[in-house]
Amino acid sequence: MFGTIRKHSTWLWGIIIAAVAVGMVIYFGPTNQSVDTVLGPKDSRGNIGGEDITQEDYLRAQAEARLQFMMMRGEWPGPGAEQQGFNLEIETYKRLFIIQKLRELGINVSEDQVAKAAADNLRAMSRNGVPVTMAQFEQNVLRIGGVSLSDYKRFLEHQIGLQQLIAAVTVGAKLVTEKETKAIYQRESQERSGQVIFFSASNYLSQVTATPEALSNFYSNQVARYRLPDRIQVSYVEFKATNYWAEAEAELSKMTNLTAILEGEYNRRGGTNYYKDETPEAAKASIKGELHGQIALRAASRAANQFADPILSANTIRAEMLAEAAAIAGISVQTSAPFDRSTPPEGLEVNEQFIRTAFALRPEDPIAGPLATDEGIFLFTKAKEIPSEVQPYDAVKKQVLQDFKQLESTRAARDAASAFVTSVTNGLATGKAFATVCSEAKVKPVALAPFSRSTRALPEVEDHMSLQQFKQIAFTVALGEVSPAIPTMEGAVVTHINTQLPIDEKKMAAELPDFIKMLQQARQQEAFDAWFGQEAQRALANVPALRQSPQASN
Repeated sequence: MFGTIRKHSTWLWGIIIAAVAVGMVIYFGPTNQSVDTVLGPKDSRGNIGGEDITQEDYLRAQAEARLQFMMMRGEWPGPGAEQQGFNLEIETYKRLFIIQKLRELGINVSEDQVAKAAADNLRAMSRNGVPVTMAQFEQNVLRIGGVSLSDYKRFLEHQIGLQQLIAAVTVGAKLVTEKETKAIYQRESQERSGQVIFFSASNYLSQVTATPEALSNFYSNQVARYRLPDRIQVSYVEFKATNYWAEAEAELSKMTNLTAILEGEYNRRGGTNYYKDETPEAAKASIKGELHGQIALRAASRAANQFADPILSANTIRAEMLAEAAAIAGISVQTSAPFDRSTPPEGLEVNEQFIRTAFALRPEDPIAGPLATDEGIFLFTKAKEIPSEVQPYDAVKKQVLQDFKQLESTRAARDAASAFVTSVTNGLATGKAFATVCSEAKVKPVALAPFSRSTRALPEVEDHMSLQQFKQIAFTVALGEVSPAIPTMEGAVVTHINTQLPIDEKKMAAELPDFIKMLQQARQQEAFDAWFGQEAQRALANVPALRQSPQASN
């Protein structure tokens, strides 16, 4: 739910949930339930630096690792988390290592610091003056993830402590001399200008001849292109938000301050500066529509949770239970079209999380959901696995023709770019101007605005290639010369640099203070990463789960 709320504009959260004002101290008091009350036996989970890890230590750190994932990504780690680079066991042991280091170094965090951090988090979730309370956060985020406020308090303590730890172990990294700072600033801010010539494959398509024999050979040599990946189908139950439109309308009608809420959100977004092509009335109607949709989605979520509860609370969950529960509730179970890991099923408006979760389904965990998308809430189970297969030539004949022509025209564009580089190099050597060589070769250069290594946008280039790749080329070309023909997705590019601009001393003087801070933070992070990698590798050497995992040292 939290991921859904964040995706659909967090300003709606505080409006939809009824406010419950409860003090922070009550929730962070000793009576709040945490993993302590549900711990298993105090079995050891290995050791870190010679110190045994109890089951209690492990479960507490695991809760914090899950909280870290949720805070970073807006959703709790699910079946597809490992495909996002998150291994819960590894992250739990990393967390245990950090906690041990905080304890060893005597880094303590006050209750006031924790309360302030919690308040800052809640304030960040609030919009238009409508606060999100700790009660709401517990009910709608923490409980969904199976963690408690005690777990959350410990998480905040250790997060604040981690910042102190970083400062402690990287104190020397902040020492940056003025001379060094200026040199780095000048390198990053030094501007160049010049021209680029893009050789696009589309300009060479007419030169490509596609004979039947050439196409047949192309298919045989490129048969891997026409292999369908592993696919699956899922059986699903969908709770569409549109089915709860009337319920949402009724809830909207009860909001006595709705006009003020819409006005506040309209102003927060920038008013007429943002809604340049809409009247204020139309813009507020659009905002109301967003709110209407979010309330409907929330109602769908309630219905989905009620439907799912008997299934997910069972001691043993079977895939068949989805259809059984649907039959009792009078809900139809549908089957998706086949889909792979990169393409959603045809006819369904679902997100990447849906796909990741579907492919992560296992016999021991056969039913996924409730899972929120833009259009509704899903519960689903795997219906069929379809192994990879090569499509026959006749089935992909049109695609083969298109691919052949694209490949050949791209090759022609790159050959033309290489020939142009040769002609430019020879022409410049004999005293010809770059513009003259371009005219003779009948190519049209694109003039570039001044740019530096720190430039974040260069539209003339970014339509054809990544800005980072272009900068790597542009800052290796000597002034007055041209780059080699660099392949791009659509053909090739040749770069000519003719000017290097002087550093603006006044601008440098104004920007250096902030630049120093940024440089210090980067140095601190590098130093901490190096320290953490060395220390963690040594301390976690006796944890079997981490010995063969490259993630453990990252």
